[in-house]
Amino acid sequence: MTFFWILLACGEKETDTAIAEDTAVESDTGESTEGSEGTGETGGTEETDTQETGDPDPGSSTWGSDTVWDLSTGGGCGDYFLYLHNDADTLALQISGNGLAMEAHQSARGVVEHSYVINPMTDDIQPLIVAQEGSNLNAWSCNDASIYNPEVTAQYVAISGAVDVTVVAEGEMTDWGEVPANMSMVLSNVCFEAPEPFCIEELVIEQYIGWMPG
Repeated sequence: MTFFWILLACGEKETDTAIAEDTAVESDTGESTEGSEGTGETGGTEETDTQETGDPDPGSSTWGSDTVWDLSTGGGCGDYFLYLHNDADTLALQISGNGLAMEAHQSARGVVEHSYVINPMTDDIQPLIVAQEGSNLNAWSCNDASIYNPEVTAQYVAISGAVDVTVVAEGEMTDWGEVPANMSMVLSNVCFEAPEPFCIEELVIEQYIGWMPG
């Protein structure tokens, strides 16, 4: 079972620290040949009622300092792609990188650890962290069968902050390219350039990755 923890999110305005308690939110579960919108061992891509009905309660549709508290659903797959979104799938956080599950499998201990300083102006290999607004944003995330198409109305790329990643190989690599692994990612003071800039002070994500939808 995979979880992500929202420890605290803040932007330009100060939030009430009295409600900044740790929370743990369970990821989606489902059945699929690979991926981890769920436990990871069985994989799956069962979306919320938002995707099934196509007529969700939109709620808030703009990213801000408190949006991270609304990201109740998450998943991961490939090597690598992670995502979190609100119930309506109108606000999403997507994170992508390359090759860490494979690196874990090829390492002597089956574990790799990396720390990154986010700066889009550098040539350093680092995760791409994107906050999105729109509708059905993750209809095709770790999913190869959806009747909905994402519509992105706004997108903001992280421009600063720190990311610590630990990847542990899980099971065996397959002949068809799967590299199953468990990923733990910690975002610290990750800030985004937007009309009203906002930051994620700390967010912990744990997902099963390395499988391929399809």
